[in-house]
Amino acid sequence: MKKLFILILFPFLLSMSCGSGTPFTQESPQPRQEKDNHSDRWEARDPKDLPWSHLLPRYTDPKAVVAHKAYTLEYSEEHEQPLWVAYLLTREYVNGTQPRTNDFREDTDIATVSAQLEDYRRSGYSRGHLCPAGDMKWDYQAMSESFLLSNMCPQTNAFNDGVWKRMEEQTRRWAQYYDSLYVVTGPVLQPGLATIGENKVSVPDYYYKIVYDPRRQEAICFLVAQDDAKGKVLEDYITTIDEVESCTGLDFFPQLPDEIETKIESQCDKKKWKWGRER
Repeated sequence: MKKLFILILFPFLLSMSCGSGTPFTQESPQPRQEKDNHSDRWEARDPKDLPWSHLLPRYTDPKAVVAHKAYTLEYSEEHEQPLWVAYLLTREYVNGTQPRTNDFREDTDIATVSAQLEDYRRSGYSRGHLCPAGDMKWDYQAMSESFLLSNMCPQTNAFNDGVWKRMEEQTRRWAQYYDSLYVVTGPVLQPGLATIGENKVSVPDYYYKIVYDPRRQEAICFLVAQDDAKGKVLEDYITTIDEVESCTGLDFFPQLPDEIETKIESQCDKKKWKWGRER
């Protein structure tokens, strides 16, 4: 009788345990995952379907814009790198536990084909993240996407490990403090830049990073030369979004109300942001 009772009870317990889970969404960090194999083709979305599509820079060629799970970018075939990469960063995302995947590879969702690993090999330049791996710890796919070469630009080791890394760390501290931020970052691309590799990947002289807090309607913007890698505090690189628009020819925040757009693009008040230990 005891054996019969156990046999009857076991399927019931099994069904209860299998049905009690809660599905993960992009808004909730997933637990640490390890995967040996994956497809290079993640299911990219239409940028217009993003809940924060109104914050994207203006673009004229929809085919050049790719919305991955973690970030959206506009790709420049001429320079073989993104004009900009945009994404949301929250306190919850920063506190994720997903380790680096280090699976550098081409982005097969780029219609014109992205840069290749061989372009960077023995070039003397690092594959510098625009959307940092450190911001993508909330999800395996998000982390893996950060290693697509469509998210990379040639950076010197000193720049990548110096001021650029410090800006990324400061941005994560702001996400911890303000909770939810919008980040758009990229290179300053112009004719006549040096190139690397068979595909002639341009080597930018300058990079920018813009951080916008929608709740407070405040923004801060940095513009830094690649050969100016260390020795200054981050405040020395602060500029206006208007200045970066002038350098890049891009139009940031075109869908915000005019009064908000004018305010955040023309001002650069560092006192409106809480600074961490390293500045």
